[in-house]
Amino acid sequence: MTTTRWNETTIIAVLREAGAGALQAQTRLTGELKHDHSLVTSADREIEQLLRDRLVSSLPETCFIGEETAGELTPVEMEQALEGTTWVVDPIDGTAAYAQGLPTWGVAVGLMDAGHMVEGAIYVPVEDQLLMTSGGSLLHTSGLRSGRSVAPRLKELQTPEIPEAAYGMVSISQEIAKRGRFHGPAPVHAVASSVYSVMHLLLGRYSAYVAALKLWDIAAVLPMLKYLDYAVLFNDKSSLGCEVSSSNYVLDPRAPKAFSLRAHIFIAPTEKAALDLIRDIRLPGR
Repeated sequence: MTTTRWNETTIIAVLREAGAGALQAQTRLTGELKHDHSLVTSADREIEQLLRDRLVSSLPETCFIGEETAGELTPVEMEQALEGTTWVVDPIDGTAAYAQGLPTWGVAVGLMDAGHMVEGAIYVPVEDQLLMTSGGSLLHTSGLRSGRSVAPRLKELQTPEIPEAAYGMVSISQEIAKRGRFHGPAPVHAVASSVYSVMHLLLGRYSAYVAALKLWDIAAVLPMLKYLDYAVLFNDKSSLGCEVSSSNYVLDPRAPKAFSLRAHIFIAPTEKAALDLIRDIRLPGR
């Protein structure tokens, strides 16, 4: 199984280096808008190259899908990525916030084996919080920025109880904030980062998360959500699991919406909470 090759020490070291590099790069950023009008900075590209170099060297002959270079994949390379062992990364998730010096961004690393996400790790550098799966467990740590050469101690995540009938704050997508409508009783927060949103969902600070995402936004957290048995539903109430297939993603790198999920997803600790969100949210264009 590929999961036995997911080395905690290596992943922590890579995320520590990526986070530190991204923080240092904030003082010398250049940026531009991509074809989808999202922002990309010089740091996005630098950190993605760092991740590629470190991760592929740690597991030779693996494939790599990163946000900033995924569009360069050929259909043959995409097929190889889905059939083999592949790193799926988002070097800086929440680039707009990152470029403005806000804390709501992070780094995501996922490992895919034969078209299924099997392990994942997310790191929020400003808050110095890391979550990662490892062989069927979900682990939490902080202290990556301490400067110590040894890896910080990982502890099994203890998620707080969230009463099913109670709504806390919901993290929503920019699309819903700008062009949709939320009818529920909860306050909402549109931070535009899946890493930050899922980190705080699993730490109990958000009660749910709703967003339109791409593969690299969600890949690393799918094994975490599976471990906790969280509900991950599309607006048609069907479930999203760890399988990466054309039934749920646009997997043609040449397509206009390449790597996008087919619709918004609703993530919550229980199916009832997710279904309540589907009822309470009017998506853009609906």
